[in-house]
Amino acid sequence: MSGRSRNGARGHNGDVEGMQSGDRERLRQEAHAWVARLAPLLEDDPAATEAELRERIARLEELRRTLPDVFLLKSSVDEEDQRLVGTVEKAARQLPNLEEGLRRRLALLAPGDPQSRVDLEQVQERLAELEAREELGLKPDVVPTGSLELKTSPGNLQAGAFLGVFGLGWTAFTTVHALFMISGMWRAFGPLALALLLFYAIFWAVGFGMLSMALATAADESIRLDGNLLTVRRAFGPFVRERTYVVDTKRPARVERVSGGASESGRTTSMMKAVVLTDADGRPILLAAGTTSSKREEVVRRINAYLAAQNG
Repeated sequence: MSGRSRNGARGHNGDVEGMQSGDRERLRQEAHAWVARLAPLLEDDPAATEAELRERIARLEELRRTLPDVFLLKSSVDEEDQRLVGTVEKAARQLPNLEEGLRRRLALLAPGDPQSRVDLEQVQERLAELEAREELGLKPDVVPTGSLELKTSPGNLQAGAFLGVFGLGWTAFTTVHALFMISGMWRAFGPLALALLLFYAIFWAVGFGMLSMALATAADESIRLDGNLLTVRRAFGPFVRERTYVVDTKRPARVERVSGGASESGRTTSMMKAVVLTDADGRPILLAAGTTSSKREEVVRRINAYLAAQNG
C-alpha cells in the first residue's frame, strides 16, 4: 500500500509540474506577443496625424485590457523569463503616461476631441495670467505672444536619392561634355571658346538645382512661425540649413500644385503638391512638399489659425 501511495503521489506531482510547465509556456507566448504589440507605440512620431493618434490611443487601451498575468513566471529561474517579467511590469506602470501624452497631443491637433486631454496646469496658468491682467486693468492679449513650431515634412530618402543620382549624372555629363567641347573649340578660336561657358552655365544651374532639391527632399523639414517671421529648418544628418522669410500674414496658407521636384513615391514629376505661403514681396514659400495630403491639410489649418490670431 505504501509503495502504491508513494507512486501515486509522484504521479500527481508530475501532473502538477507538467500543468505548471504548460502554463508557463503559454504565458511566455502571451507576454512576448503583448510586448511586440507595445513596442511600436514606444517610438515617438512627431508627424503623427489626428487619425494616427486616435489609433495609438485605441491600441494602448486594448493593451491595458489584455495585460498578461506573469505571476507564474516570477518563480522561474530562467534569466529570459525574469527579463520578460520585468519588461511587462515596467510597461504596465508606464501605459497611463503613454496614453496621457498621446491624448494631450491630440488636444493640440483637435481641440475638444472627446479622446483628448487638456493640460490643466497650463490652462490654470493662463487663467491666472488673465486674472492678474484684469486686476491690473490691462486688456487681454489679442495676438498670442508665443510662436508656432511644426514638423512639416519628414525626410523622403527614396525621392531624395532618385533626384540626387539623376542630378549628379546630369551635372557630370554636362561637365565632361563642356571639357571636350571647349578644348576642341580652343584650337580653332582660342580664348573665345570660353564663351561656351555661358551656354553650359544653364545646364549646370539645372544640375545643381536638382542636387539642392534632392537634399531638401531627403531632409527633415520643420518651421517656426514667430509673428510674421518664418524660419524654415531642413536637417539631413549633420547638415542643417535654415532660412528666414517675412510672411504676408494677410494671405492665408493653401495647398497648391507647383512645378518641379519629386512625388511621394520618389518618381520625378513636373507638378507636385505643397503648402504655399506668400512672403512680403509676393513670392511663394513652399513647404511640406514631401509629406502626405492629410499632413499638408493639417499644416495649412494650424498655420492659418495662427495667422488669424495675428491679424486679430
